[in-house]
Amino acid sequence: MIVKIYTMTHKKFQEPEDRIYIPLHVGRAKADNLGYLGDDTGESISEWNNYYGELTGVYWAWKNEKSADIVGICHYRRFFVNGQSQLLSQKDYEEILQDYDIIVPHSVHIDKSYLHYYGDAHNKQDLLLVG
Repeated sequence: MIVKIYTMTHKKFQEPEDRIYIPLHVGRAKADNLGYLGDDTGESISEWNNYYGELTGVYWAWKNEKSADIVGICHYRRFFVNGQSQLLSQKDYEEILQDYDIIVPHSVHIDKSYLHYYGDAHNKQDLLLVG
């Protein structure tokens, strides 16, 4: 079974040693080449990364990845880990996906409204505009 987890990035980072994690430079069509595989090859919306962020990488994987049995994505600073805080391996993904169709993170519990939580790191007016 072939597992590929595309690690969405717009900057250099410490790559995981496990080769199932493949750095994917999102927005590469309008950026300096970081030396990673870019979302500007094949069928692509890379040039719209400033509007869609990591979704340009998701689109790229959807349209261009044909060799993997399991395809996933993660952020260059946020990975799925097991109970021992180790990155999930190919075996882990295969075992989990025998019982589930998708893997998502645990929910985040916060002591304030999501609007205020979002506003701590972003412009909350953006969230209000799309609301």
